[in-house]
Amino acid sequence: MPPEYEEGFTVATVKGDVYSFGVLMLEVATGKRPESTVDLNGESMSFLDWARVMVAQNGERDMLDANIWVWARRKGLEEARVKEYFRIALMCAEVSQKKRPAMRDVVELLAQNFT
Repeated sequence: MPPEYEEGFTVATVKGDVYSFGVLMLEVATGKRPESTVDLNGESMSFLDWARVMVAQNGERDMLDANIWVWARRKGLEEARVKEYFRIALMCAEVSQKKRPAMRDVVELLAQNFT
C-alpha cells in the first residue's frame, strides 16, 4: 500500500498506482511477498527496505528469483538490464509521491530497455 494511503488518503491516485506497480515489479522479479519481512545479515526488514539496501549494494543478481535467473541466463539477459529493471521498480516505489515517475514514463523506460 502506498505510504500516502497509510497516512489517511481515502481516494486512489495515479501516483499511488505507480507505487503499487513498482512493488508488483519487485514481487514478480524476486518471488517474495511484499507484506513479508526479509532477513538480511541477521536484520529483519520490510520487503521494500530490503530491496533498497540490495540495490544500493549492487545485489540485484541476488534479488532475482532463482527460476528467473536460470531463464535470464539462457536468454542472454545482461546484468545491466537486471539492474535497470530494479532501478525502474524502485523509482516507482519511491516513498515520496512527488518523486515517482508518471506511468507513461515508466512504460517508455521499460519499452526502451526490454523490447
